Amino acid sequence: TTTVTDGIPVAIDLSVDGTKLVTSYAYFEENNLKNQVSFYNFGEVGSNYVDRLVGVKKFDDRLVADVEFAGNDTVVAFSDKGINIFAMEEYEEDVAQIEISSTIKSVAVGEEYIGVITVDELGSQTVRVYDLQGDKKDENTLEQGYASFSINGSEMIFYGDTSLYIVRIGGNEKAVVEMSMDIKGVYSVDGKRTYMIIGEQSLQTIELKQNKEEEK
Repeated sequence: TTTVTDGIPVAIDLSVDGTKLVTSYAYFEENNLKNQVSFYNFGEVGSNYVDRLVGVKKFDDRLVADVEFAGNDTVVAFSDKGINIFAMEEYEEDVAQIEISSTIKSVAVGEEYIGVITVDELGSQTVRVYDLQGDKKDENTLEQGYASFSINGSEMIFYGDTSLYIVRIGGNEKAVVEMSMDIKGVYSVDGKRTYMIIGEQSLQTIELKQNKEEEK
């Protein structure tokens, strides 16, 4: 691609299996900034298309700053106006458009859920979670600011500085942990109670204790 013909590259992502690609490009048309999201298929179906381009979505009113695959068959596009969800089993198909008026601070994409943290004019932060059909599944005010946010299965993981906060989507708080090191990354090891914490110069594994409700 070239900036003269295609515009300025903004975001790119590959599907989990590496057979599909999505890109976001910004370009000027008649002195107006516009946006194009392109969908590529490197499988058998894509071989029937020029440059394996199986879908294009153009926007005149928003700039898609991030594109991410949720698994292999769903693409999530985050813009200054909200979220667009596309199915991409082979071709691009519109699934849902979620309008968000507040400023988006952080986003997270899991295999089943999409999360966004927004900030309003007063600085209040809200975390919202949607499924891959665009239906809202959870919404809560976030009392503390966190530098990073991820979704693992049915859990939301927030972390920043030395603090770690884990909460179930649509459920209860799971854990609040204070570490002795700055947290740069958090990964679930077994999908249950064991997590790997990544710091500047070290790795640490923690295991959460099982509470009485989980034992039942």
